Amino acid sequence: MVIWFRSIIFGSFDVICSLATSRDFGIVAPYGAGRSGTTPHRVLRTILQLFVLILFLSSCSILEGPEEISNPMDPNDPDFAPPTVTFLQAPVEGEIVDTSYVTFEWEGNQPSMNFSYKMDNNDWTEWSTEKSVEFNYLDESSHSFEIKSRYFNGVESDMPQRILFSVDDVQGPALIFFPRLSIVTSGLMFSVEIMAEDVANLAGAKVVVNFNPSYLQVQEIIVYADDRSIFKTNGGTVIPFYEYNNSEGSLKIESGVATGDPPGVDGTGAIAFVMFQTTSRGTTEIVFNTSSEMRTPDNESILLSEIVEGVVIIE
Repeated sequence: MVIWFRSIIFGSFDVICSLATSRDFGIVAPYGAGRSGTTPHRVLRTILQLFVLILFLSSCSILEGPEEISNPMDPNDPDFAPPTVTFLQAPVEGEIVDTSYVTFEWEGNQPSMNFSYKMDNNDWTEWSTEKSVEFNYLDESSHSFEIKSRYFNGVESDMPQRILFSVDDVQGPALIFFPRLSIVTSGLMFSVEIMAEDVANLAGAKVVVNFNPSYLQVQEIIVYADDRSIFKTNGGTVIPFYEYNNSEGSLKIESGVATGDPPGVDGTGAIAFVMFQTTSRGTTEIVFNTSSEMRTPDNESILLSEIVEGVVIIE
């Protein structure tokens, strides 16, 4: 089709060129010009052919129009797909995890995407191309991980994607700190609760805690004697006692119940609240001393399966 069209056009222009170089148009070869010489006829014919070729190619482009390109990242495109995440490694929805650390790894549905995530009630992270994160020292409780995704053109996912899971890695009876991990700015205070985990027939406890006085100083201790105390589970009267020594980096809490019905308590619950003042930057631990113990109403010792330390990151 193109060759046929070009032949007609060029043939027509040959006629035009012949007429244009005739004597009627006043264009003649110079005297003495041979058949192989360059004549106005040939020059004009070449120019006109090039001109027609350019017009033809231009008209083809105009008629055909540019090829439509699909852009699935454009909300106005019929093939638009919102940004989303596929988890490569993560707890499944509703899973009970038997470790205090969890890894999330993911990928987006398009290259060059940004992501922002958060665990539980923490703040959203800054947008980044990061595609994995590990959380350590997770508490014995339910947790929620949420993630948002965004294309490089700024289009964000409509709703965050969320995974709900639980951590249950401590085998009681045990003593644990809640939270296990505290992140605090130097010079500020933070608090932890001392918890009895998965106990049975508990009537009294002695808890001894050691800490590094170069990083931490005790500001306040509350041994729960109301409904916040595990010892109030069966009623009765809670008998509290505490002391601490900031120079040595130690504190001791004693608590028990009298006249409960039944006299011993079961389950998981808090014993006391401790407020610490941070004094310098670094990472330190608060640990239960091995002299800590629990006892039954018959004053028999309860063997502790675990004593779980707390971690403090001071920024």
